[in-house]
Amino acid sequence: LAGAAVSAFLTAIASAVSILFKTSKEMNMWTSGGLVGTTFHEVALIAPVILLALVVSLFFSKQIGILTMSDEVAVGLGISIQRMRLLLFFFVAILTGASVALIGEIAFVGLIVPHFARFIVGANYKYILPMSALVGALFLLIADTLSRTLNPPFEIPIVAILSVIGLPFFIYIVRGGLKG
Repeated sequence: LAGAAVSAFLTAIASAVSILFKTSKEMNMWTSGGLVGTTFHEVALIAPVILLALVVSLFFSKQIGILTMSDEVAVGLGISIQRMRLLLFFFVAILTGASVALIGEIAFVGLIVPHFARFIVGANYKYILPMSALVGALFLLIADTLSRTLNPPFEIPIVAILSVIGLPFFIYIVRGGLKG
């Protein structure tokens, strides 16, 4: 995770240098991901997939919570660990793939938001999952607004904004802060 954080930070620096030296806007936005160019038609195509995967994830929120305890507890409570992990992996892959297909690779949202959601609502995944969706949307909206308003008429890549906000927060979490 630390490597991913450093990689995202260095990517943000590379994007800033690219902007400074006026490299192709299309190339920069393609490599950094973001909301630029995403249409409501594309959102409408992907939304049912994401909503279905979220509903299924909520259905398994109790099992997710049990899996976080330990394998012994999960087996003792009658959960098939391998089957449940495979099923959950499948839905995480669907959610990740759909999100990346829509807006590209955006760092830190998936690393930071669940920790913040857990801090707000506690350890029950029945509440963490929907709160993560809400906090993630808010976090992305704030970052997108900053990316569009800090350097008008140009747009700063949203990954750069998220990295500047997310890296210090991520380091704080890794060092043991923000317990739920």
